[in-house]
Amino acid sequence: MSLVGRLPVIFGAGALTAVARRWKCQFNENGKTWALWEELPEAGHNTVVGTSFPAEGIRRLTALFLADPQEEARMVLRRRATVDLLSEAGIACKTLTARGRGLLARMFSLIFLGDYVSCYLALAQDADPTPIPPIDRLKALLAAAR
Repeated sequence: MSLVGRLPVIFGAGALTAVARRWKCQFNENGKTWALWEELPEAGHNTVVGTSFPAEGIRRLTALFLADPQEEARMVLRRRATVDLLSEAGIACKTLTARGRGLLARMFSLIFLGDYVSCYLALAQDADPTPIPPIDRLKALLAAAR
């Protein structure tokens, strides 16, 4: 519910970068909402600078950090420092930690969570997560242009 009316920005590192991108796509398609994704460590070189303007936009962001309990200590430090910077700028931050013994299990634990959250987000906004009229319309426009 904390994502309703907000713009989620999903951060991932290493193998969780692909999972962060999937969250963004699922939030768009199922959740019927805008979402963005960022990759660590790259986000520490540019994204953290854009925390001033527009002020109204900053207040509506929620940064979701996907974490792997097996990630390198340096990446843990970088993620925590990024959370601190964004929090100081007034951006709501939440860290979601993968579960499972193997890397694939940990990745899928977050994939399943993201899929669930995306559908729940749609339902919380009185939207059906299954139809995709804008995609159908885009396909029709492209087909007509041939």
